Amino acid sequence: MIVVCDTSPLCYLILIDCVEILPQLFSRITIPNAVCTELLAEGSYIQVQNWIAKPPSWLEIQTNTPLYIGNLGKIENGIVVVTAYGVIEDMTFPLT
Repeated sequence: MIVVCDTSPLCYLILIDCVEILPQLFSRITIPNAVCTELLAEGSYIQVQNWIAKPPSWLEIQTNTPLYIGNLGKIENGIVVVTAYGVIEDMTFPLT
């Protein structure tokens, strides 16, 4: 199974020293370049910055710009919902 990982889960797996569970659970782990940038950002935990500065061989960092698709709709009582999806290498995934 392929997983596209977001910043928060990856960050916390690094901090609790459990990030190596990912290649045991998934055949392919990829992150958008934006996630890499967030993990390296000033204010990020030093443990996280050090990890992403020398990423493991099983981590794929997508350098191409993903395509975002979505829609905006209005629901009852003035509540607006946004549904957005990202597309990387023909994989579509929800953005949360």
